[in-house]
Amino acid sequence: EIPDLDEKVAKMNELAQRLPKANATLLKYLIAFLIRVIKNFKVNKMTVRNVGIVFSPTLNIPAQVFAMFLQNYEGIFGIDPEEYELPSSTADSESNGQAGAPP
Repeated sequence: EIPDLDEKVAKMNELAQRLPKANATLLKYLIAFLIRVIKNFKVNKMTVRNVGIVFSPTLNIPAQVFAMFLQNYEGIFGIDPEEYELPSSTADSESNGQAGAPP
Protein backbone atom coordinates (compact mmCIF):
# COMPACT_ATOMS: atom_id res chain seq x y z
CA GLU A 1 0.00 0.00 0.00
CA ILE A 2 1.33 3.40 -1.05
CA PRO A 3 0.06 6.14 1.29
CA ASP A 4 0.94 9.18 -0.87
CA LEU A 5 -1.66 10.02 -3.57
CA ASP A 6 0.88 11.54 -5.97
CA GLU A 7 3.05 8.44 -5.70
CA LYS A 8 0.02 6.18 -6.34
CA VAL A 9 -0.89 8.19 -9.43
CA ALA A 10 2.71 8.01 -10.69
CA LYS A 11 2.77 4.21 -10.21
CA MET A 12 -0.55 3.83 -12.01
CA ASN A 13 0.82 5.97 -14.84
CA GLU A 14 3.82 3.61 -15.09
CA LEU A 15 1.55 0.57 -15.19
CA ALA A 16 -0.77 2.13 -17.78
CA GLN A 17 2.22 2.87 -20.02
CA ARG A 18 3.30 -0.78 -19.84
CA LEU A 19 -0.03 -2.04 -21.19
CA PRO A 20 -0.18 -3.22 -24.79
CA LYS A 21 -1.32 -0.35 -27.03
CA ALA A 22 -4.78 -1.80 -27.71
CA ASN A 23 -5.42 -2.38 -24.00
CA ALA A 24 -4.21 1.12 -23.06
CA THR A 25 -6.40 2.68 -25.76
CA LEU A 26 -9.46 0.78 -24.57
CA LEU A 27 -8.80 1.65 -20.92
CA LYS A 28 -8.32 5.37 -21.70
CA TYR A 29 -11.47 5.48 -23.81
CA LEU A 30 -13.62 3.54 -21.35
CA ILE A 31 -12.55 5.58 -18.33
CA ALA A 32 -12.98 8.87 -20.24
CA PHE A 33 -16.49 7.76 -21.24
CA LEU A 34 -17.36 6.76 -17.67
CA ILE A 35 -16.16 10.15 -16.43
CA ARG A 36 -18.69 11.73 -18.81
CA VAL A 37 -21.37 9.47 -17.35
CA ILE A 38 -20.39 10.49 -13.81
CA LYS A 39 -20.56 14.18 -14.70
CA ASN A 40 -24.28 13.65 -15.31
CA PHE A 41 -24.87 11.96 -11.94
CA LYS A 42 -27.75 14.30 -11.05
CA VAL A 43 -29.73 12.87 -13.95
CA ASN A 44 -28.49 9.28 -14.12
CA LYS A 45 -27.56 8.64 -10.44
CA MET A 46 -24.22 7.18 -11.58
CA THR A 47 -21.71 8.48 -9.05
CA VAL A 48 -18.11 7.26 -8.87
CA ARG A 49 -19.28 4.71 -6.30
CA ASN A 50 -22.16 3.44 -8.46
CA VAL A 51 -20.04 3.22 -11.61
CA GLY A 52 -17.47 1.32 -9.54
CA ILE A 53 -20.13 -1.10 -8.27
CA VAL A 54 -21.04 -1.97 -11.87
CA PHE A 55 -17.67 -1.90 -13.63
CA SER A 56 -15.09 -2.86 -11.01
CA PRO A 57 -16.15 -6.54 -10.79
CA THR A 58 -16.94 -6.69 -14.50
CA LEU A 59 -13.41 -5.57 -15.40
CA ASN A 60 -11.87 -7.48 -12.48
CA ILE A 61 -10.24 -4.29 -11.16
CA PRO A 62 -10.31 -3.69 -7.39
CA ALA A 63 -12.80 -0.95 -6.47
CA GLN A 64 -10.16 1.36 -4.98
CA VAL A 65 -7.98 1.07 -8.08
CA PHE A 66 -10.95 1.65 -10.38
CA ALA A 67 -11.95 4.75 -8.40
CA MET A 68 -8.36 6.02 -8.75
CA PHE A 69 -8.66 5.76 -12.55
CA LEU A 70 -11.92 7.73 -12.47
CA GLN A 71 -10.73 10.40 -10.05
CA ASN A 72 -7.16 10.86 -11.34
CA TYR A 73 -7.49 10.33 -15.11
CA GLU A 74 -5.35 13.29 -16.12
CA GLY A 75 -2.52 12.35 -13.76
CA ILE A 76 -2.55 8.70 -14.84
CA PHE A 77 -2.96 9.13 -18.59
CA GLY A 78 -1.46 12.61 -19.02
CA ILE A 79 -4.48 14.02 -20.87
CA ASP A 80 -7.77 15.63 -19.92
CA PRO A 81 -10.59 13.07 -20.39
CA GLU A 82 -12.60 15.69 -22.31
CA GLU A 83 -9.79 15.90 -24.87
CA TYR A 84 -9.26 12.17 -25.37
CA GLU A 85 -10.30 10.84 -28.76
CA LEU A 86 -9.81 7.46 -30.33
CA PRO A 87 -6.65 7.18 -32.43
CA SER A 88 -7.34 8.01 -36.08
CA SER A 89 -6.79 4.45 -37.33
CA THR A 90 -9.57 3.21 -35.02
CA ALA A 91 -11.85 6.11 -35.90
CA ASP A 92 -11.24 5.52 -39.63
CA SER A 93 -12.17 1.84 -39.29
CA GLU A 94 -15.39 2.75 -37.50
CA SER A 95 -16.42 5.29 -40.13
CA ASN A 96 -15.87 2.69 -42.86
CA GLY A 97 -18.10 0.21 -41.03
CA GLN A 98 -15.15 -2.06 -40.32
CA ALA A 99 -14.99 -1.78 -36.54
CA GLY A 100 -13.90 -5.09 -35.11
CA ALA A 101 -13.32 -6.66 -38.53
CA PRO A 102 -10.24 -8.88 -38.78
CA PRO A 103 -7.35 -7.56 -40.90
